[in-house]
Amino acid sequence: MRGGRKQARPKSRPTQQPPAIAERVRFWEEQDRINQTLIPRVIRQHELLTKHIEEHDNLPELFRRQLADALKKQSRQSEEEQRKSLDNQSELFRRELRAALEEQSRRVRLLRWLVIGAFVVSLTAMIVSLRA
Repeated sequence: MRGGRKQARPKSRPTQQPPAIAERVRFWEEQDRINQTLIPRVIRQHELLTKHIEEHDNLPELFRRQLADALKKQSRQSEEEQRKSLDNQSELFRRELRAALEEQSRRVRLLRWLVIGAFVVSLTAMIVSLRA
């Protein structure tokens, strides 16, 4: 490209003859046979991949649901255990309270008898002192 002139490219001459029609037909028949074998496989792979994507497309939602279900189950179990523990504690408290009330009632009865006894002794002492 010196001097601003463009050099003309020499035209390439075909060095090989184009394939004959029979060779072209055999080539396209072979291509067709290959396509007949591969296309169903490609379609099946596409269907499997599409199905896989659809099944796992909502994976975060599935995880969220599973986690929510697990938390609900754990919460129910915890509440049930707390209820059972509270029931057990209430039963123990009720038994202890009943025993304490029975003991207090026994002491009140004993004290009543002591008061009655003391009254009888005082009354007797008063009667004895009045007779003397």
